[in-house]
This record gives sequence, structure tokens and C-alpha cells, in this order.
Amino acid sequence: MNSVPLPSIPSGEHDCLMTEVQIRSTSASSKKHKHSTNWLKAHLCQNKFTFGLCLSLLLAIAIVISLLFLYVLHIRIRSERELCLTPECISLAADTYNAMDIIVDPCEDFYQFACGNWDKTHPIPEGRNVRSSFESFVNDVVDLYRELLRKPVLDTEPDAVRKLKIFYQACVGPERDSPTIENATYHLLIQHLERFGGFPPLYGERWQSKLSLERLLAQLHLEFNTEPLFELKVAADDMNNTQHIILLNHPSLFLQASAAYESEEEIDAYLKFMVSVATSLGVERTRAPHDMQRILSLEKALANV
Repeated sequence: MNSVPLPSIPSGEHDCLMTEVQIRSTSASSKKHKHSTNWLKAHLCQNKFTFGLCLSLLLAIAIVISLLFLYVLHIRIRSERELCLTPECISLAADTYNAMDIIVDPCEDFYQFACGNWDKTHPIPEGRNVRSSFESFVNDVVDLYRELLRKPVLDTEPDAVRKLKIFYQACVGPERDSPTIENATYHLLIQHLERFGGFPPLYGERWQSKLSLERLLAQLHLEFNTEPLFELKVAADDMNNTQHIILLNHPSLFLQASAAYESEEEIDAYLKFMVSVATSLGVERTRAPHDMQRILSLEKALANV
């Protein structure tokens, strides 16, 4: 087999060709290196942006958490400042808590939850048939008034306060049982009774009414704010609160609750008290029980209206 001889390349052209190949190789290598450098720079920039974004996000979360913490702290401090910690507030809170039955689910029985233990801590006193929270509040206020009225009379006090203290202390002080005060009280009461037609049991069959029933009830209401047979007042209409109506109601009875007039024990005690007052005013002992029983029967009838 004959070999084909390769054409010979002149030395000058060969050098030129080698130079061109080297230039192309160098150019390709340079382009590849430049591309790698650009990719690295872009990657580094992207990492820096991601890092900055993450750092900003962490800072934002930290700021939000700090603001929430400061807000909660502010609310707690303000609540503590607004919280009443005086002895009166603490005492009232304790009374409210003691009245609650916290074992009961308020969604099932809210009344039992709020007031379930009140009856246990406030038993009905002996001689009474009912007791309520409002009555307890009234008794507390009365005790406060009593304490204030028992204090010494001061010249620097208002004239009305001084007179009230003098009047109260004259009634409940050690000198209240003196014959002078008892005699003056008796005559004052008799004078008022005479102004309103007298006390019928004192006169027996000789008593004659000096005033009509209408005028007698009107004078008792105007001068003493007493309504023995019925209560008359003006109030807003429940059906239309833009109007007012006249309400006619049963009177404020001596035994207060209507059920008390069904208790033999309370009725007997009340009748004995009435007879004692009547005889102190001069009613004959043989007549007093009969007349007081008639008055008591009228009260019982009014209680059942």
C-alpha cells in the first residue's frame, strides 16, 4: 500500500498558524475564566441580598415582639394603677367572691354561680323570715349613720347635723328613760294624734271622727309621708316610657313581708307590742287587746291585697 505524502507547510506559515491557535486557545480560556468570574460575582451578590433580607426580616420580627411586649407591659401597669386596693374595695371583693359558687358552670346556671353561697354565709336571723343582699347593704348604711350620730356634737358642724345629733342622742342616750323626756314625748304624741282626730281606742264608744277619711289620708301623707292604706305615686309607664302614670300599690306594712302575717309567732309578738303601746298611751287594759286585734286584722287584709 502506497502512502500519500502530506503536503509540507512552510516554516513561516507554520509559525503563523501556531500563533493563531495559541491566540484562539488563550481567548477561549480567557472567556471561560471571565464567565466563571462573572458567575461568582453574581452568586456572591445574590447571597449578600438573601442575607440582608433575612437579617431585615429578623430585625422586623424582633421589633414587633418588642412592641408587643411593651404594649402588654403597659396594659398590665395601667391595670395595676386602675385596680382599687383600698380596704373598702378589698372587703367588697371578698364579699362578692364568698357569695359565689365557683364549682358551678356559669354557662349552665349563672345565678347559682354568682350567688350560690350567699345563703350559706348569710343565714336568716332569729325572728325574721327573709333576708336579702339589699337588706344587708341597708343595715350597713344604718350602722354607719348610727356611728356618726353617736359622735360628740361640734360647734363647727352644720346646724342640721348638730340638731340631728342632739335629737338622736336624746332618744338613745342614758337620759332617754328619764321621766321628763318620757312625759314630754307622751304629750307631744297625744298632741299630734289630736290634730288628726284623736286615737279611737282612747275614747271608746265616745269617739267621733273630726276629719273625713280623704282629708285624714292627705294630711298624713303631706306632713309625715305616711300612707297607711295604700301607696300613691307617679312613675314612668312600663308600656310607654315617654308618659307617666299614677301607681296605686299596697302600703308599707309594719311587718314588711306579707308572709309574716301568716306566722303565728310573729303575729303574737306584734299583737303584744301593739297592746303595750296602746296601754302606754292610756287605753284601758281590758279594751286594748280587742281594739288592737281589729287593727291587726285590717293590716292582714291589706297584706293580702
